[in-house]
Amino acid sequence: MDSLANLGDILGLIAFAAAVLVTIATPSSEGSTFNPTTKGIMIAAFGTYVYVTGAKVLGDRLAGTYIENFDDYIEVLFPVLVLMAVFAAYSHQQMLDLQRSQRAVKRSYDMMLEIVDAAASGMMLLDSFGRITFANDTARAFLDLGETPDTGQIQTPGWTVKCGDQEPADDFRGLLLDGRSEGIPVAVVWPKGWRVDLRVSVSPLSEDSGRIGGYVASFERPSRI
Repeated sequence: MDSLANLGDILGLIAFAAAVLVTIATPSSEGSTFNPTTKGIMIAAFGTYVYVTGAKVLGDRLAGTYIENFDDYIEVLFPVLVLMAVFAAYSHQQMLDLQRSQRAVKRSYDMMLEIVDAAASGMMLLDSFGRITFANDTARAFLDLGETPDTGQIQTPGWTVKCGDQEPADDFRGLLLDGRSEGIPVAVVWPKGWRVDLRVSVSPLSEDSGRIGGYVASFERPSRI
């Protein structure tokens, strides 16, 4: 029986030593489930059993040594390290799935912006005060809109806006209505006297709470006087 046990220990030692070598030789990368962290933990797990089976094979030669005293403690690490490797692989896969989802959302967002910028109509997003937070290429071109390099905030050339019969203002606050409206007459006047007459359609945007979170405004290509 002792000889069979020793044979089993020797085969186990060879198997786990081979597992360590195979794991070391297996490529790992941050872009896959088998990442360097998981690889390192698996090598440590297999290494513990190499240590344990090696201690059993040597047997009496280690009697009374520190290695024999720590044998049982080190063997307990094996299941712990295996669970850590599984958890590390699972966590990394979750992170990879999240990154893929974020990239997909970004591609969709970029594609939407490209479509909006390519539109012949002017399109703007207004905040709850009537200030422009986004404008497509058409709106930027006809309204002479710029952008602050540091913050990306939309800048106007100093024109005034008159929406319908409301008082002129330096933004589009006159378009902030309760519901969707179409064909609102808007006159944009530059300090030098240039004027653009628009017919603007406005629709409020709702937040998750049900409150209005801004407005989307669109207009056809205007004529500047």
